[in-house]
Amino acid sequence: MDEQMLDRLRRGPWNSPDLNDVFAQADGIATIPAGVATDLGFTPSQAREILSHVPNGDFAETPPDTSSDISDVTNKLPDWSFVTVAGSSITARVVADSSAGSGYVVRFSGASGSTNDEAYIEAIVPIASSRARRIGHLVRAHFLAASTATSTFQVKVQFDYLESDASTTTGTGVTDSNNFVTSALTTFTGPNGNLPAPSDAAFIRCRLGVKRTATNSTTATVDLTDVYTVVALDALLLADRGDPTKEMAQVYKSGGALRVSAGVAGSDAQLVIEQTARTFYHQNSTPYGARAVKTTNQSITDATATSINFNTEADSWDVNGLHDTSSDWEKIVLDAGGYYMVVANVTFASNATGNRRLYVELNGIDGSGTSLGQVNARADTGGAHGLSTTVMRYFSADDTLACTVYQNSGGALDVASASLAVWLVSAA
Repeated sequence: MDEQMLDRLRRGPWNSPDLNDVFAQADGIATIPAGVATDLGFTPSQAREILSHVPNGDFAETPPDTSSDISDVTNKLPDWSFVTVAGSSITARVVADSSAGSGYVVRFSGASGSTNDEAYIEAIVPIASSRARRIGHLVRAHFLAASTATSTFQVKVQFDYLESDASTTTGTGVTDSNNFVTSALTTFTGPNGNLPAPSDAAFIRCRLGVKRTATNSTTATVDLTDVYTVVALDALLLADRGDPTKEMAQVYKSGGALRVSAGVAGSDAQLVIEQTARTFYHQNSTPYGARAVKTTNQSITDATATSINFNTEADSWDVNGLHDTSSDWEKIVLDAGGYYMVVANVTFASNATGNRRLYVELNGIDGSGTSLGQVNARADTGGAHGLSTTVMRYFSADDTLACTVYQNSGGALDVASASLAVWLVSAA
């Protein structure tokens, strides 16, 4: 057992029957800043390993000599192996970097060398496995050109799922490369694309290094800044912070569709998406929208397009204040783009003369806007005359909708009742 392994054991939580000794050992580790919690002996690097799912993925645990190149024999990087594929021009060492959270990065250096000279560091990372393939993993590795960069100095990465023997590959691996000619931070991701892990996967093998693409004397340096794993589960569960008696909500993907379930089949299940200035709201018994209603007679001037002044609302739809009953009574103002269903209804008082017209008016009132869903009828009886129209189309945020009527009975004619209902069918 090498010294690095012994050192990791020394940092472990229960290497002494006396807890005072455990805490004394943790306090004695020089790399731990004063004031950082060390309960149970976990060092900051070990705590970050739990969060990142990659042992020493930020290289906080350095080789014994950071002034020398990494070597598995004489200067090992904890939890990683250094592998030379071809040639000897590619080396790596851990260097201090104040911009890194751990304080260190792995710097690959390429001296004068030949085509296909290559070296990398490798880690075999244990993963949570699922026979049902309900877990996915995205390993992300970040490289940054250091002081110099060249197109002949190629970053090369390889990610593979391994079976329980930590050797046999399974699923589809990822091999990627990038010729570094800029200092931009570049992210490499794998394995298996965006698919869940294979059912027999137990590890991910990460190989991160550089390769010469041409023989020349050009030198270059590239930093590997950090490696971590994003773990995907089959559902995100959310407790109700306001009412612990409610079922947990779920966010999940099924049948190729992203689904959000409030977790309750009853009428109180709801989805609210809050934005800076607007709120999208949906409740399974209440559409997102508004239903404005006219409950009193409104006189319509002869041969004049006139919008209905709605004096109230119905059905408690208007949770976002799309209709204002104190001003601009005629309008419903949309606050989010999307496909909407619009239904307008009016009933004219009894009169057998002339024609009657109803339409939904977009971005205007009293005939100044655009006519949608126009319906016309001849008043050929003396009874009350009802008209209805339905419009379904895309509307933009801040569009206004009105219910506009027209009659030419030869004099003023009352509209005895009217309503304008608007609800969102599909968000933009």
